[in-house]
Amino acid sequence: MAEKIAGHANGAKPYTGKLIPRLLSITGLVLAAAASFVQGWALRSFYFETANMPRGTGIRPMGLVGMLFVLWAGTFFAGGFFSCAGLIFSIRCKCWHLVPVAILGLILSLALPFWGNGIYDYIVAVRGLVNEP
Repeated sequence: MAEKIAGHANGAKPYTGKLIPRLLSITGLVLAAAASFVQGWALRSFYFETANMPRGTGIRPMGLVGMLFVLWAGTFFAGGFFSCAGLIFSIRCKCWHLVPVAILGLILSLALPFWGNGIYDYIVAVRGLVNEP
């Protein structure tokens, strides 16, 4: 009979624990990438919707800004949590190939508000719009 692994009666291999860091890292990256796509789509729609507005028009894009805030908060907490947990578990399990995936998910989830605000401000400046309080 083949060699048995110590401590296992039926000779099964012990669980190495590499599934959890993989799931956490990929989930964080997918959440951040999906939120980036939705935010880009919303800002693109805003860009085209404001194409025919005359310069100096006052706008109150509360729906857009509310949606962007929900995306930012959700991505920061959910995507950031999954990416941080995936990074920690990847380092603990010595899954070095998952560390860049977790870091990329963390960067995307933390950078989402910054590039979203920048693009929104760019659209307002290019179109010559005025944000009303």
